[in-house]
Amino acid sequence: MAWQSGRHSTPFAFRSGTAHFSFSRTDEGFSNPFGATTLPGSQIARGSVELTPVGSAKLQFAFTDERNSTSLVDNQRQTASVQWKQPVGEKMDLTAGYDFRNFKDALTRARSHPIWQVPGWTGALPAVCKRASDANKI
Repeated sequence: MAWQSGRHSTPFAFRSGTAHFSFSRTDEGFSNPFGATTLPGSQIARGSVELTPVGSAKLQFAFTDERNSTSLVDNQRQTASVQWKQPVGEKMDLTAGYDFRNFKDALTRARSHPIWQVPGWTGALPAVCKRASDANKI
């Protein structure tokens, strides 16, 4: 029964960029009451690239792969993200981003839909589009 974890960041010259990588995995029967918070049977891998395209603005591209596998749960989720962060003055930032999430549950065969994210609000686009199209049918 094991827990594995790692993080790595590498700066590069193009647009003052930085690449970040992280990985965490625990075996299904792992138990460590005094260690870091972790779920048995889970695995998370994440990679991102952060660039400075204009002035102090930050542009980030990221991909996350999450998997959970135990006797009760067998699912996975992939998230592809893009985010723009623009400083406004010294104490405020404006942030906008888009997350595409793909969720699959092998036990229930459930699947998810894309999520659109704005700071302080998250909504499912397919539900909004469906309601708009239903309103046109009346």
